[in-house]
Amino acid sequence: NAAEYAKGDLSLAMDKVAVNFGHEITKIVPGYVSTEVDARLSFDTEATIAKARKIIDLYKEVGVDKSRILIKIAATWEGIKAAEVLEK
Repeated sequence: NAAEYAKGDLSLAMDKVAVNFGHEITKIVPGYVSTEVDARLSFDTEATIAKARKIIDLYKEVGVDKSRILIKIAATWEGIKAAEVLEK
């Protein structure tokens, strides 16, 4: 479960819950599954990139290919810069 997985890290636990839901959705719905980067990171490019990569890694751990993942990032200047890096 997410709480055990996170070992006390609330942010990681919430990411794991979101990924667990997303994983279940991929079993039912074709196409992308979306997960949002924490909005509190909206003005921090590097933290947004790190969080997005962590979410992708969590999906990989449960067997979901990154081609099925849509990461939602804030439409701030910093978020746009993070998206440019993540697209590559």
